[in-house]
Amino acid sequence: MTLYPVVLMGISLIQYGEDIMATTGEKPGKGAYYCEKCGQRVDLDDHTDTLPPCPKCAHTKYKKG
Repeated sequence: MTLYPVVLMGISLIQYGEDIMATTGEKPGKGAYYCEKCGQRVDLDDHTDTLPPCPKCAHTKYKKG
């Protein structure tokens, strides 16, 4: 699998092919993020919103939807 570094609004994200990954505590920008472990959706409404731990399983890694 090839990793592609991506910088979005000053936040360094990791892109796996087409999937952009973000971590709890980052401000990755507006949009839907899906927990890597359980699939729970978390919506960020603003570029200043901080990505929380998953509200369902407390995992800290997300895929941008």
